[in-house]
Amino acid sequence: MQLIKKINHYLKRHQGILIILFLVLLIGAIFLRYLKPFFIGVLLLILVTLSALCSRIVPKYGTGFECIMLATVLMGYIYGSPYGALFGCFCVILYYLFAGQFTPEIIAFIPLYLLVGLLVPFFTFSSITTIGIIFTLIYDIISVLLSVFMFGMSIEENVIFFFTNLGFNYLLFSYLAPFILRLATL
Repeated sequence: MQLIKKINHYLKRHQGILIILFLVLLIGAIFLRYLKPFFIGVLLLILVTLSALCSRIVPKYGTGFECIMLATVLMGYIYGSPYGALFGCFCVILYYLFAGQFTPEIIAFIPLYLLVGLLVPFFTFSSITTIGIIFTLIYDIISVLLSVFMFGMSIEENVIFFFTNLGFNYLLFSYLAPFILRLATL
């Protein structure tokens, strides 16, 4: 009986918020077809932002734990080259701003994500997991080479980035990407 009173009190106290939440969900369900790309984009931006904020906690060794490639590949795979390319560029900038690591050198990496976003739709005959891992591997090799030879960055940190980024993206593309792809294609 006490539990029922608590639930009733909670519902009365938060009645306005619950009505608004219900209306948002109802409108969302009605317009899901049109809003789905928006929601998928927001979900991916949240993942990119969270990975950037986590990078602030472990700045030296946490740089490989990012969701930029996941967001770029999924947007390109689901919605096509223009979306993948633009979304990838936006995610790179967003990530490094939130991570507090935006430097002039970062500008050199933006075209790599642009290229990934443009190319992914040409490989949709393969699984999202395979495409994601292959593009991550190619990006990581180019990124490490640019960082070490063009910008004189630490080889040790870049090797750590390479393996953490490849491993993390392997997990993302093996488990999370297929789930998000199913959501987007419902």
